[in-house]
Amino acid sequence: MRKKGIITIFFILLIFTLTWFSLSFANVNKTPHDKTNNISCTDCHSQFTRGNFTNSVCLSCHINQSGGGYSKNNAPAVETHHNKQNSNYSFSLLCIDCHHNHDQEQSLYGTNALIATFNITSRTTNADGTTTFNISNLQINNSAFSDLTTWSNKTKSGRGLILVDVTQGNFPVAEIKSASATSITVQGTSFEEEQYLNFTGDQWGVIYGMFMRQTINGVSGIKLFDNTGRGLAYNEDYQNNPSQDPTPNGICQVCHTQTKHWRNDGTLANHNNGRNCVECHKHEQGFIPQCGGCHGNPPVLNTPDGTNGLIVSDINGTPTNSGSTTAGAHDAHVNGQGLSCENCHTGGMLSGPTQGDNKINIGFSLNGVDITGTYKGQIAVANGPFGYAAGNATTTIGTADDTMECSNLYCHGATLSVAGDMDGGTDITPQWNQPSTGACGTCHGATASQPPVRGSHER
Repeated sequence: MRKKGIITIFFILLIFTLTWFSLSFANVNKTPHDKTNNISCTDCHSQFTRGNFTNSVCLSCHINQSGGGYSKNNAPAVETHHNKQNSNYSFSLLCIDCHHNHDQEQSLYGTNALIATFNITSRTTNADGTTTFNISNLQINNSAFSDLTTWSNKTKSGRGLILVDVTQGNFPVAEIKSASATSITVQGTSFEEEQYLNFTGDQWGVIYGMFMRQTINGVSGIKLFDNTGRGLAYNEDYQNNPSQDPTPNGICQVCHTQTKHWRNDGTLANHNNGRNCVECHKHEQGFIPQCGGCHGNPPVLNTPDGTNGLIVSDINGTPTNSGSTTAGAHDAHVNGQGLSCENCHTGGMLSGPTQGDNKINIGFSLNGVDITGTYKGQIAVANGPFGYAAGNATTTIGTADDTMECSNLYCHGATLSVAGDMDGGTDITPQWNQPSTGACGTCHGATASQPPVRGSHER
């Protein structure tokens, strides 16, 4: 009887110890929001208490728009998801609707979350506030990260993958600064709950780590294990049924009920399947669709190039060529004059009633006001996979004749002429692939020696 009592007490103590150990790990901040970046509980909890969280807690530190050189109070700039673009929808999300405020919950998926595993053979503390681990038995589980030089560039330069203690349940330890087949350098010289970590005895690994919640909007099983689109919006049965996703649990999908693509009932799942949503819907702009996912922003090269040149895929991610042979005056308009996409593409492309139709929408606008104008484009484009469309009621698409000519457009002086006065300008029908010099007199009646004295159409 006495022996049985001792065994009972032993198991009670064991359960108490394991529970305390688990709670101890669960209640500490996880990297990179921890001591490796000199972040403590009071840094955030001085601004809010349980139940009154505001986005300013996160956004007051996430302000770095230049990239790299991140620090405690200079984290990557982001903007929360809200109804900035379309007033028909009314919503404004909190950071913690998608991100956990303490934990790297993706680590709890066990071996499925591990990008790689290895053993640590030695540890060196560096003078610059980093730690280098020599490693052995490296095994890459996710081919997307076969190049170890990318481990310090998860989404942007300086945002590394997360080192985890696999033996301790994938406990997140530090953010990776650099990696090779024989060593890994991480941020920090001391780590949360270090007294429980066995660096040379435990098995170690790497996870993606974005503080993503496992359950969002009541949908469980949310996964984000790499930088592809599979954890954002992915239709695993695309070949058999491209319009219906059998498992609508992507992070960029679980809340959508009125979007034109990727709704949370699994419908409309034929848009850029498997691609990374943030190529076009950047977190820095609150996930509002941005130009630059399929072509340069702006395109400045006369060759297909998704970074700086012509279009390389349609809006569904299918490789294609628009038929265009030139980047035209994008460089002159955007980089030279500081104009935005909306000045010539209002009402289409990535916004407005015709968004998603794969058309090259032309819609002239100035200072938020639609203006008249006609554009005659390239024959190959007009007859190709895209074609042209008017983005607003004041813009006309002329018959494509390869002149790529703009006319009846205020910006080039075509509407500035007044009866009895000088002509509007010398370049009132510019050609898109032959940017004008912008010299005085090209847009309105004037010369360098005789500038306008009463207005843009008078001298």
